[in-house]
Amino acid sequence: MNILILHYNNDPYHHGGAETVTADWVTGLMERGHQVTRSALRPQDHVPVDHDVVLVGTMHPTDLTLERTANALRYNGPSLWFLHDYWPFCPSRMCLAEHDRGCSATTGVCGNECGAFTNGRYTFNRDPWLDVCRDVIREQTVAVANDTTADMLVRNGQPVHYVLPLGIDVRMFAPGEKHNDPIITTSSAWAAYPTKGMHILKEACQGKAWGVSLMTGLPRTKVAEVLAETDIYVFPSCYEETWGLCLTEAMASGCACVASDVAGAKAQIEDGYNGVIVPKRNPEALAEAVERLIADRDLRRTLGGNARATVEQRFTVQHMAERFEKALMEVANVST
Repeated sequence: MNILILHYNNDPYHHGGAETVTADWVTGLMERGHQVTRSALRPQDHVPVDHDVVLVGTMHPTDLTLERTANALRYNGPSLWFLHDYWPFCPSRMCLAEHDRGCSATTGVCGNECGAFTNGRYTFNRDPWLDVCRDVIREQTVAVANDTTADMLVRNGQPVHYVLPLGIDVRMFAPGEKHNDPIITTSSAWAAYPTKGMHILKEACQGKAWGVSLMTGLPRTKVAEVLAETDIYVFPSCYEETWGLCLTEAMASGCACVASDVAGAKAQIEDGYNGVIVPKRNPEALAEAVERLIADRDLRRTLGGNARATVEQRFTVQHMAERFEKALMEVANVST
């Protein structure tokens, strides 16, 4: 197939998870023999016409990009829209009532706890542009990365047609030397945002004899080098993160991972088998889990080994490409 991939940000120096996924879509689908073109999803851009199907990676309310792109694609062939987060259903993108506290949409139906979002750019449920974007997405064929996110969106009126877990390059991310005195690491491209939970991790570390190194803004090759030598990896996200590619990278690197019980982490980690799941926004539980791993080298090795095996079996770029290929062929009505 001739596949067009659209995303709002094609900056090669931007190392966020969604941008990384978009690049890996290209790699994986090309390895499967497809012709793939990647283009920026911008209001001023014209959607190329020479393709069989479009894969849209949307996650950011950039101007009127979503509406204009959807209008162009209506007359330009089939498309699959992959939602990297909760926009445009949620104007804040994270389903948080305030700061790091989850809203009622995470367990039930949205109750507008964010206060109409009048403190800035959006007016929740009142902005005609936001309503248009919601209507646009409801008309599309939509995919997300995990079942919990799918359930949340469907419960709140957004149809989801595919659940397509993501994957990473296990050739780049692989275990290195592990240590008796464990190295503890966390990483995030958006570490300053409370959604990522670094303030919870900081509180967990207070008064302890151990600390956690933070990686942010590093090239992916450097991240792989650090993770290879990391023994314990901490993923303290506070919102229902839709995947958490950095967690997959740490698992592939053989790290014993401690993750909060958010959507994307639960899709990857089976508590006690290939990692440890703790309640989100709970520094005491986070600290207790880290200390248990510090004290038990054999447990670290077992969890890290099972984590690597899980990624190899389910979450490689090749697995991801195969899943997306099948969905795209169904959307395009192309037979194998």
